[in-house]
Amino acid sequence: MSDRDIIKMADYITENSSFEVAYKYYLRLKLHINSLSLYPDRNLPCRYFRFSKKKYLCTAFEETYIIAYVIKKNEIVIKRVIHGKILGL
Repeated sequence: MSDRDIIKMADYITENSSFEVAYKYYLRLKLHINSLSLYPDRNLPCRYFRFSKKKYLCTAFEETYIIAYVIKKNEIVIKRVIHGKILGL
């Protein structure tokens, strides 16, 4: 699911700006996701019902996107990358 979310995000940014802007945003997103491996428990459980019932942890990315993830066997598994507007932020 998260791969599809990231592709949709990049397509949206490309359509509304440029490929270069979308690519730079994607690189920052990947760095943010990679940083989760340093302190995966630093975030709280998601407060959004559909994520909280699945026990996802959430982190905000650049005050625009929410990254929902779980920790399985010392591995970060990204479940969703979703725009905050969709969640009513």
